[in-house]
Amino acid sequence: FMIFSVISGAGILRLKSGLGRVPEKAIEKELIAFYNSPVSTIEFPESSMTAGSSNPRIKIYVFTDFLCIACYKFYNTEKYILAKYGDRVQFVYYHYPLDSTCNRDIDETLYAESCTASRSMYAAAKAGFFEEYFFTHFGSYKEIKEDYGDKSVQYARQIADKTSAEFNIGKSQTETFNRLFDSPSFPSEITENIELAVRLNVGGTPTVYIGGREFNGVPNRDILEAIILRELSAS
Repeated sequence: FMIFSVISGAGILRLKSGLGRVPEKAIEKELIAFYNSPVSTIEFPESSMTAGSSNPRIKIYVFTDFLCIACYKFYNTEKYILAKYGDRVQFVYYHYPLDSTCNRDIDETLYAESCTASRSMYAAAKAGFFEEYFFTHFGSYKEIKEDYGDKSVQYARQIADKTSAEFNIGKSQTETFNRLFDSPSFPSEITENIELAVRLNVGGTPTVYIGGREFNGVPNRDILEAIILRELSAS
């Protein structure tokens, strides 16, 4: 949340009044459909990858591929939500790389080296700077997306260096990141997240859960905000 607290109230209002604003009737229709959808009693495991409040009133669970185009689109929604509700909302992330190198659930790789991107996020989370690394990574998405597959290790290190410089990450944390990122063993946490996604029949990324109800794909910002407001009023 600290990362986005610098966004001004005026900036939030400009975001809110953008050209993509959904009509109120359409929002209400989507809310009715969402709250009429079945509720699953999913017990999500603890995740080392979170952004937002450390004591949230609402948790939003997200299965994501850290290179997918739709996930980048959702990142732009997340920035808005955290700027406005980051003291009450937490995003909790789980790995689901669309890369057959580490994900046996898919037949064809959609985003080359997204397993490496997941490894970098795992390393940043264990080193204690996931949120900063996550938003530095997606903030650089337009520059890295075309050739991440060929330069994944180089880009992951560059993003770690940039994160360290911009957010004053300690030397010991950076060393932990490098040690974990360089480890020859593939993180079991990533594999366990993929297995969880398979059990939940996750079909793509991002897949988002709020209060046991599922979004498949990118929730519209206005729809997501309306759900958050309703959840906050009920909590």
